[in-house]
Amino acid sequence: MGKFLEKLRRGKEKLRSSLAAARAKREIKAAINEQKRQGQRQKRQRREKIEATFTNIAAKREEKEIEKREIQREKAFEQRAVKIEKKELAIAKVREAQLKRARAEAGIFKARAQRVKAVQSIRRPLPSLNLGGPIVQPRSSVTGFGPTTQKKGKKKKRPMGFSQQPTPGLGRFRVL
Repeated sequence: MGKFLEKLRRGKEKLRSSLAAARAKREIKAAINEQKRQGQRQKRQRREKIEATFTNIAAKREEKEIEKREIQREKAFEQRAVKIEKKELAIAKVREAQLKRARAEAGIFKARAQRVKAVQSIRRPLPSLNLGGPIVQPRSSVTGFGPTTQKKGKKKKRPMGFSQQPTPGLGRFRVL
């Protein structure tokens, strides 16, 4: 019987030792797994940190690009405004020149008309050329006979482009 008990005890010890070994093995595996997890966690954190810095850099870059675009847009707007201003100035100058030209032409027409009027008032047919007919004189704008005379007072100003044809009943060379 002693041998049997001895075997039993040895078997128990072996069992205990094997259980202890298995427990130790499990603990070692768990420790290794924990270390692996910690390493992966650290890697992930590092990766996230790097990604965060990259995204931060990208965001800053994007902000700079947006600012650049805004500045360019403002410059373009200012340039457009300057162009429009220059155009308007040029148009105003051209209009002014046209107005001056038109006024000058109107002045020339007036002077021409006055010259014609003066010539008409001077030019009277000679009695010898009439061959015995009545003496013909140009009609006066006021009485209907006698030389034409200019009316006293200022002439009414008409808008530009008004026709400059002689008006009936106001003498032959009256300019509007």
